[in-house]
This record gives sequence, C-alpha cells and structure tokens, in this order.
Amino acid sequence: MGGATIDKQQAADYVRLLGAAYSAAKAADSAVTVITAGLSPTGVTNGHSADDAQYLQWLYDAGLKGKYDVLGAHGNVQAPEVDAPLNSLPNFPHPSFYFRRIEQLRELMVKNGEADKRMWLLEFGWTADTQHPNYAWFAVSEDKKGANILKALQYARQHWQPWIGVMTLWTLPDPSWTPDREEYWWAITNTDGTARPAYVDLLQARRNGAFS
Repeated sequence: MGGATIDKQQAADYVRLLGAAYSAAKAADSAVTVITAGLSPTGVTNGHSADDAQYLQWLYDAGLKGKYDVLGAHGNVQAPEVDAPLNSLPNFPHPSFYFRRIEQLRELMVKNGEADKRMWLLEFGWTADTQHPNYAWFAVSEDKKGANILKALQYARQHWQPWIGVMTLWTLPDPSWTPDREEYWWAITNTDGTARPAYVDLLQARRNGAFS
C-alpha cells in the first residue's frame, strides 16, 4: 500500500487485503502457512510509520484475528544487550529498541485471543555500521554482533517456547553491496564470501551441538 498514511485506516485496509489473501491461499492449499507482513520496531507514530505495538493493536481492532497463521515481526535491535529489560539502558529510552520488545508483541497476541498462534522473526540482528549517523549511534563491534546473535537464539529457546518459530537472521550480503550501503553492516559475511565473526560463531555453535 505504497504511499498511504500509516494510521488506523491503513491498518484496516491491510487487514482486508490479508483476509482476502488468506481465504484464497487456504482454498488453494489448506496446509499453506500464511504469515503477516513483518512488524517493524520503529517506535514512531507520525503518519510515515507507526509504533509496532500500536500498529498490531490497530490490526486486531480491524479484525486481524483468524486471518493469519503466523505473526511476522522484526527484531533488528538497537540496544546492545540481548536480555536487557525494556527501557533499562539510558541511551535506549523506548521499548522498541530492545530485543525483548518481541515479548510485548506476544502479550498483545494473548490479550487479543491469539495465544495459540506462533510468531516468526522475519528479520533479526545487530549492525556494526560506524559510517552512517542514523546507525552508528547504536553500532556494535563485529565480535559483539556474533555474541549477540548466539545469545538471542539461546534466549528465544529458553524463554519464548512454544510460541516462537522461525528466526531469520539478517543477513547474507549481495555481492554488489559496498560499505556506503547500510545493509552491508548487518551482514554476517563479507561480500566476497569470507566470514565475519558472527558467521564463524554460528558455524561453531552448530558443530558443537549448541543448536542441534
């Protein structure tokens, strides 16, 4: 719905679109999994974007219940500590800055009668971007990125079962990306395919059975 003002009306329009898509998909294949578009943790409601928790409630108010199988969310995080309680770090005053923001979205699912539904993270990760001011203020080192990714997976396994599902890590880079692109700094490998610390950490965790 490109260019639309992000408000209650736009949320209702999305629910109508999703409902039609859900019905058509299930008619074609009753076993298909329908995932909502990923909620993005902007923390800002200004017509151009909306706080993800606020937007989720608008979706429920518009009749979201029963029109999806899995709730999609994004966990691209500013706060540097995986398990930090919401609003606990002075430089990160909004709950959308935290990995545990996902728990607030889960609370809204339960509140709206969807406790039986699962959530998938369609993106999650940390950036090491020191070049772009919009990202440099919350950048972590490549080593910290790797440690955080492993801890995030462990945290979800320990605290978010059984309702968490797929967690899609952001990202492997396009070979054409250069450091002037912000996406470049979220990646876990370099554009030539060589590993960054996060990739090495994940590979080692897989080999030693930590995520078997």
